[in-house]
Amino acid sequence: MFRALAIATLIALAFSLSPHVFGQVADQQSSDTTPAKYIQALANELASAIVKRDVAAMEQLLADDYMDVNPDGVVSSRAQFIAEHKNSPATTNKFEAAEFGESGLKVRFYGDVAVLTGRSTWRGHTAEGHAFTGTLVSSMVAVKENGQWKIATTH
Repeated sequence: MFRALAIATLIALAFSLSPHVFGQVADQQSSDTTPAKYIQALANELASAIVKRDVAAMEQLLADDYMDVNPDGVVSSRAQFIAEHKNSPATTNKFEAAEFGESGLKVRFYGDVAVLTGRSTWRGHTAEGHAFTGTLVSSMVAVKENGQWKIATTH
């Protein structure tokens, strides 16, 4: 169960992103949200996309050369990551909520690269119907491409 939770996090790490929702986040970056808050929002958007299995949102959020490393050390490309969420088997956990909290969250910037480390909390039900809540420590690297932040890797 926890492996599936971890995979979903970082193949697993968003709101159902229509251009309107994505524009709201971008507008916040330039007005009342610090760059670190924007990167945190990006991580939460991916988490939400995983919860909702929103492939269109994932395609918007992930860089073309995106890669994920799950807790078992399995490396997934962007296409593999998206396919896993698009065609999840019936034995996969069903996520109901996921969020990166403020506690222990750190975002560091290196020019057009941002590194987020922190804890995310995931809630849902196993394939057998048992409720679960799990907390994962994870990292995310985002890069600014053509003026837009994209998620380059998750771990």
